[in-house]
Amino acid sequence: MRRVCIGLIALAAPARADVPEMPPSYAQLFDQAHSWSYDVATTTYDVEDFHKARPPKRTAHHIVTCKVTMVMALPHGAASRVACDGEIDPTVTIAGDWGATADGLFRITGFPKTEADIANGTPILPAKPHPFRHSDHDAVHGLRSTAHAWCIFDDTSHDDGGFTRSQCFEANVGIVSGELEGGGDDWRRVSYRLKARP
Repeated sequence: MRRVCIGLIALAAPARADVPEMPPSYAQLFDQAHSWSYDVATTTYDVEDFHKARPPKRTAHHIVTCKVTMVMALPHGAASRVACDGEIDPTVTIAGDWGATADGLFRITGFPKTEADIANGTPILPAKPHPFRHSDHDAVHGLRSTAHAWCIFDDTSHDDGGFTRSQCFEANVGIVSGELEGGGDDWRRVSYRLKARP
């Protein structure tokens, strides 16, 4: 009887995905049950008030906690799903599906079945990052390094309703911070910072 119980307990324990070694900037996104908590500050303006340099309408503060809920190992990469207990901003997402191949980190629109599905996603961070800046019409996209992190950024502020946005990845931590500013008539400034280190 005791042997049967021990066997059942062993089967009930969650298996840790055998994920290939990842670059430290985003390895934690593929660590089962890893979590992060962020301090989020959102300031909203009436767009006319903003142009006339009037005080903001309000600044709201809240905490958002995100956790890796599912990980799948692939021969040369992995996929993961992150769930959050709140939203930072509709245009700034941490929750959802992530994928990694030998080429780097991707955002994906659904949990993949193969590495080819990941490669069809949106590239976020190369496996071997280096600073760059690309202009595409009125938009600028790039990657910059700070003392502790790699930060991706977008700048579409020259368009009506455009914005600037960044998201930073720190080695052995994952996503540590980010900012958004803009949004046309729905102008807002959103910043989030890691609250509790793992």
